[in-house]
Amino acid sequence: GLDVQVTESAYVGAGLGYTYDPISWKEERGSGHIIDDFAALYAGGWINRYLYAQGAFIGSTNVYHTKRHIVFQGGEQFAPSVRVAKGRTEGHAFLSHFELGCIVEKPVRVRPFVKTDYMFMGRDGFTEEGAESVDLVVKDHNADLLRLEGGIEFLYCIPDGFLKHATPYFSVGDVYELRFIGKTEQASLVDLHCPMTINGLFPEQNLWFFEAGLMGQLFKDRVALVANYRQEKGKDYTDHTWSAQLRTNF
Repeated sequence: GLDVQVTESAYVGAGLGYTYDPISWKEERGSGHIIDDFAALYAGGWINRYLYAQGAFIGSTNVYHTKRHIVFQGGEQFAPSVRVAKGRTEGHAFLSHFELGCIVEKPVRVRPFVKTDYMFMGRDGFTEEGAESVDLVVKDHNADLLRLEGGIEFLYCIPDGFLKHATPYFSVGDVYELRFIGKTEQASLVDLHCPMTINGLFPEQNLWFFEAGLMGQLFKDRVALVANYRQEKGKDYTDHTWSAQLRTNF
């Protein structure tokens, strides 16, 4: 990515990226992977001494590869067998993000903030191959997500140590998620024109979150290290996320 300071208090930037996400099902029932190529535009800056705003727009193209293992148990007259159904399709996604916050510099930096994200994902229909009569014909599918988040962060900078300007932080807050489209998908067996409707998770849910992490500089500020843990929890739902990032500036 590349960003430029356009005024004393504002910047704009752009970025390109690539991700590869492998997927596996339990009990060796199948596998797959998703390849994403994406581009982003973003901007932000200070509104006044304490208040800041920033936003971003991200677009991506996605390629999906799937492989299902269909096991026939067999019986007295038939031996067990396995068929493999392979699928490939493409899609696209768009994400918009906006954040508004306030930073108060004390011995401990305090940052209350609100964020909003809207994501839309579209996937083309496809027909599996390789499993003969149990191949699926899957229709195209669209889905979206509106996510509202508010919280407060506490951050303290330790100037000396192995990490220069080591900065531990933690934040807590609330998340509200709402979906409008994408609850169901439709598919049918390739030789039977009888559609099956699959109902997926489609929650309108309220979550609380906790996040803690560490930021710091290495090698005369040429390398930045960021590591964090985040938990989101709601009714019948818990999500844990760990991440670590090394970034070099030039």
